[in-house]
Amino acid sequence: MHKNSFEEEIVIKYPKIQKEMYKKEDPKCNIPMWPGKVGIHRFDGNFAAMVVLKHFKDLGYSVLSDYLLVRCPKKRRANPGFHLLIKCFGQDKIDRVIEEANILSLRGGDPDLFVYKNI
Repeated sequence: MHKNSFEEEIVIKYPKIQKEMYKKEDPKCNIPMWPGKVGIHRFDGNFAAMVVLKHFKDLGYSVLSDYLLVRCPKKRRANPGFHLLIKCFGQDKIDRVIEEANILSLRGGDPDLFVYKNI
């Protein structure tokens, strides 16, 4: 993980055997499986994101891994995760992010996880 603007780093440890079990899709693995090994996740199954997802869920946070913010403009309005982001940040802020992404021609993927506490 990289340092954020507060110069903090979160280190999440897991037993190495879990990564091997994850790769083999072993049902005894305690890391949840990413729903679908497609695109850039077809090789590692997005293991790092799933370790983070488990970590924050274990701490009592809610974690959303299915949402659209700046990509797929025709689909995002129908995406439940998009509406959660609007609820969290407000329509004006979300519209500003989308507008800025359009101005900068950002077409990359959205972040994998959105971690939040009771909204």
